[in-house]
Amino acid sequence: MIDSRPRPFGVSEVSSSEPVALIQIQRDESLPEIQFLQKAFQALSDAAPRIIFVSQTSSGQTLSVAIPGAGLDHARRTVAEKLKPEIDKGQLSILCTAAEFSVLSVVGAEMRHRPGVAGKV
Repeated sequence: MIDSRPRPFGVSEVSSSEPVALIQIQRDESLPEIQFLQKAFQALSDAAPRIIFVSQTSSGQTLSVAIPGAGLDHARRTVAEKLKPEIDKGQLSILCTAAEFSVLSVVGAEMRHRPGVAGKV
């Protein structure tokens, strides 16, 4: 059914997925960024059945990855095992692993005309 009522900010749908877990990996300056990403994504591909989203800091030092919450313990162990040589050298560290988050998705065709609207919703 199509609802023709006007909606605030041009949003037509809001959805959530839960539970979601977060893993953050940080690199030291001694490890080049491209090598960091290669090692991190290889470890994550062995650890997580599905990656929901990826975010990297503008400095390239920290990578945050959201995965299904049920896979956190396995992912944490696998990532730590795969990255052990770099962790032992102090080049990488696992900053945070946390569960019970949700990812909210805000969708609407008219949102494109309103910069920053997703952050306001």
